[in-house]
Amino acid sequence: MNLLEAGLLFKVASLATGNILEIGTCIGGSSVLLAAASGDRKVYSVDIVSCSERDKNAELVRLCPTDILNKIEFIVERSAVLAKRWDKKMGLIFIDGSHNPPALCNDILSWKSHVSDSGYMVFHDVGVPTTKKGAGLAKRLLKVVKRNMIGWRKVDQVQSLLVMQKL
Repeated sequence: MNLLEAGLLFKVASLATGNILEIGTCIGGSSVLLAAASGDRKVYSVDIVSCSERDKNAELVRLCPTDILNKIEFIVERSAVLAKRWDKKMGLIFIDGSHNPPALCNDILSWKSHVSDSGYMVFHDVGVPTTKKGAGLAKRLLKVVKRNMIGWRKVDQVQSLLVMQKL
């Protein structure tokens, strides 16, 4: 994620009401950003691999101030499995997990009912390619989002970060 995309994600996270869920932790950079923007709200970050396993150093998370890190709950599990037993409404769900159309579709269908009224779903690496190699995939991912987000409106897009709001 570049600085322009991070700025938009920070803005939306600060506007959202309710807790935040992130699908796709990687090394925890966006988790920290979401927690910094969240005020007193909780950030849940789910991935099939823990961030410490992905990057043994995980410097960003380790160097994070304790008050921000304490807002984040890292969950190691498949997002669709977690969604089946999830009982909380979220003000924002940020999807940056598996970058293939079936997996994105599964994340959308598994989680969109967990977004509170007027809440947000934000997608990374959608629509605008970040590399020449990713051009076709970014466009296919955008089609998946449009096909599965009826009853939502596009709020903003900066490069490959797309913000949708529940109507």
